[in-house]
Amino acid sequence: MALMVLFAENAIADDKGDNKDQTFVTKASSAGLAEVNFGQLAAKRASNAEVKKFAEKMVEDHTKVNKELVDFADKKRPSLSSRNR
Repeated sequence: MALMVLFAENAIADDKGDNKDQTFVTKASSAGLAEVNFGQLAAKRASNAEVKKFAEKMVEDHTKVNKELVDFADKKRPSLSSRNR
């Protein structure tokens, strides 16, 4: 899960002044939110206990990594903003 944050760091480090970093963060956070939403749906509707347990773990993990990604992006925001001027 922390892999997403590593990719974000590399995307920002390798950026040549365009919006690649912002695009990555936007796409990664959208995908992470979708995983949380699907996990919540699966946890709510699944009849199999193992499926419910997996879905709950997925929600927990993706919620954590989404927060890490947002925190990372917030720390990098000033440098991201200055590159895009």
